[in-house]
Order: sequence, then structure tokens, then C-alpha cells
Amino acid sequence: MRKSNITKSCGISAYEVFHFLLLLAFQGKNLFRFLNSKHKDQAVSKNTYYRFLNETSYNWSKFLLLLAVKVTTIFDTLTRPARVKVLILDDSVIKRNRSKSVELLARIYDHVEHKCQKGLHSLHLAGQMDTALFQLASTCFLLRIKATATMKFHLKLIIVQMDTNSVRKV
Repeated sequence: MRKSNITKSCGISAYEVFHFLLLLAFQGKNLFRFLNSKHKDQAVSKNTYYRFLNETSYNWSKFLLLLAVKVTTIFDTLTRPARVKVLILDDSVIKRNRSKSVELLARIYDHVEHKCQKGLHSLHLAGQMDTALFQLASTCFLLRIKATATMKFHLKLIIVQMDTNSVRKV
């Protein structure tokens, strides 16, 4: 967790907070219901959990990728070496036809249904080592915008700088 900048300065440790929230997810309960139940003495204050989840300095995507790598290596030792390992990159459309003002909402052409729809364009990275095992490694939402002339110019500059940096290293 420390590699992802997930730390706490005082009180209950970040690992214990994350462990508790993970157990709630696997039990199918939410935090509000648990804190209003008879077991609320087992948990710390709700502000601790909400501050933990809303902290902007935590790199959650890096944490999820490191966690996926660790789980994959553990499961890799349990499977036969002859098994086929697959890395899946999925480009999907999440339909939001009834929405009006949602962040990153756009009209997107859906290649599956062959028509334009309102929705979010998402990109998923996952790994599959067995027919029964499927791990989600990363998810991001893509922004569809029209590139202006200045954006294209800056993109060309970045590509040229990347090319010159790679030439210098060789």
C-alpha cells in the first residue's frame, strides 16, 4: 500500500481500514448499514472510512495494478505451466441514453449494435489464466473530443520529443 502512497499518519492503520472495507464488500453489506447495526462497536468512526476513500493523494489505479500482479503471481503458482495465459484489452460502451449531464458523456458509435448512442467509452484491462479465473486489472473512461490544430501540434511535439529521447538513450 505504501508504494501507492496509501498511508495514514495516526490512528488505525491504512491496512486495517482497507481490510474492513474489503470484508464489507465480500459480505454484501454497505458501510452505512453496518455502522447502524448492532456490530458498530467493531468499527471506528465513519469519518475515518470516508476520508480514507476520498483522499486525493492515494494512487488507487497503481494500487489495483500492484494487487492484480500479486494475485496473478499467487494463482500462477497454483496452475499448470501448460495453461494458456491471456491479456484482454476491452473497449466497451456503457449506455446512458437517459442521462443529460454526466461527466464524460458523449455520443458514441457502438460497433456491436451499429448505431450511435449516448454513453461512456470505457477501456478495461484484464488477465485470464484459466477459464474460471478472470481478474480486472484496470479500468479507465476515455474522453472523445475533436482535436484542434494546436492540440495536433502539441501531440506532434510530444511524439518528436519521445523519438529524440529514445534515440539518445541508444
